[in-house]
Amino acid sequence: MHKGKVNITLDEDLIEYIKSYAEKQRTTVSEIFTQFVLNLKRTVVNEPTEMILADPIFRKSLLDTISKIRTGKMKWLKYDDVRNARVQDFRKLLKKTQRLPKAKAISESQIAEEIKAYRAGR
Repeated sequence: MHKGKVNITLDEDLIEYIKSYAEKQRTTVSEIFTQFVLNLKRTVVNEPTEMILADPIFRKSLLDTISKIRTGKMKWLKYDDVRNARVQDFRKLLKKTQRLPKAKAISESQIAEEIKAYRAGR
């Protein structure tokens, strides 16, 4: 569907609030207004949003997730938080592998001696 632009005028405190809210919810101001107007349209046209949640498995999963976020059992992370944690984990892994003992170079004759000793049962 083609999208258009709408200019709206809000008090400065509402602008700051909606921007902050959108960032915390990992969405955009545009998406928040879209969902609000869509909900308004469904209410006025008598098309309740419950139709969206008609699938019982989806509905249960969504409600469980919302409940976990509200109670603090699940944390909603920003993309940068997840990325930074992964970068830190990767750096730790690199440091750990760098502390491993260095491989020792061995000659062909040493390899042949090891094979001979293995075959002899030593």
